Amino acid sequence: MNVGAIALAVWTGYLRTAPEKLAHANPDALFCLVTLITMPLFVVGTLWQATKRCDSLRRASFVRFPLNLWYDPLEFFFVGTFTTLAMAIGATLRLPASGTVGYWMSAFFWCIFAGWIIGQLVGYAIYRDRITSA
Repeated sequence: MNVGAIALAVWTGYLRTAPEKLAHANPDALFCLVTLITMPLFVVGTLWQATKRCDSLRRASFVRFPLNLWYDPLEFFFVGTFTTLAMAIGATLRLPASGTVGYWMSAFFWCIFAGWIIGQLVGYAIYRDRITSA
């Protein structure tokens, strides 16, 4: 399931930057900045909520079900890292043909990925004492 989600994410990023999909989109630098700021807040907030429901956080192993967000958030974030990276790569593959709007949409996907990574670094530093082996 995890590998399938990652492969599907490349396709999703590629499809989202198609010219017909971008006709009614208006991404810009402010949109990317807001995304870059809110993604780490989402990650840290999710870890905070998960620590309210369980005492420890199991390390990710890539073999567990990734959508058990509240009780196994590290698995969700581990698979999500590859998924957000795959969406950004998929969006970048269509970049030469998508123009300025496509550039900002691709930048949006890269901001999601960067915010995801920043949030994990901050969240893992905050909750490092609660992380246990898989």
